[in-house]
Amino acid sequence: MTSDMERARAITAWGIFSLNQQMSMKLQKVATLSKPASRIDVAGDHDFDWMPYPRSNQIMYAAKRAHLPQIRQGLAEMTDIILHVEYLLDDEELSMSFTALCARVEDPYNRLQQWLADWRDASQTRKEPIPQLLILRVNGLHAMMHLVEMLIERDQQGSMIAQLQQKWCAQAEEIAQCLRIHRQSYGIWLIPSQVIDIVQAVFYTLVHHLESSNTVRHAFIEFCRFGIALGQKSKPMAETIYAIQSLSQRGSIQLPTEAITILDGSKLWKGQ
Repeated sequence: MTSDMERARAITAWGIFSLNQQMSMKLQKVATLSKPASRIDVAGDHDFDWMPYPRSNQIMYAAKRAHLPQIRQGLAEMTDIILHVEYLLDDEELSMSFTALCARVEDPYNRLQQWLADWRDASQTRKEPIPQLLILRVNGLHAMMHLVEMLIERDQQGSMIAQLQQKWCAQAEEIAQCLRIHRQSYGIWLIPSQVIDIVQAVFYTLVHHLESSNTVRHAFIEFCRFGIALGQKSKPMAETIYAIQSLSQRGSIQLPTEAITILDGSKLWKGQ
């Protein structure tokens, strides 16, 4: 093959591999595709300028670097790690003891933690708020939260519940930071559809941790803003919002005043 053909093959193979993994997680099935034979680094380091959609006719954005080589590399690495995570979800793995599951989860968790350490965090991304950088980090954080949730569900003795919940909340707080940067930089309506499932899953669980800290409450308020926006085009998100409102009305949870204002001002599908 020529170098251009090899480059195109690598990009295509890793793109399909990543999409297959994302759909597998959405459908809660183990991915069936093997890791591509082509290395992602043969895709090259050529980049180009990119311009976000304008927020309005009055607000235009300057062109920015797309950071495609870094994003391809980061997505390929994360997809490979998440594929490992998915294999932990089959019946054989879930039938083992909590101690054994902790040992099995340790490797992919540490790999994700290292991946996040090598990638731009929210404070660094704020200086150059490229949406694709933000969303990639959100996906990495959510993958770590998924592992933590597995351990919480299996910790029947409660020996690590408090520690695991603290980690989960910290990861949810950083996702909220990424969402806040996206909202402040580009508005709330241009959020990619891939984020809907993540916001919905974290949103409903986060409501049960509101007493943890003020930081968690502020994170929840940010999720409320995005929940309302995404609920306009997602019936499951709208249903999640009404479920949270019902818990609040019954007195099962106490929502922050700002969150109540945001949710009460919504005009979403009501299941009718």
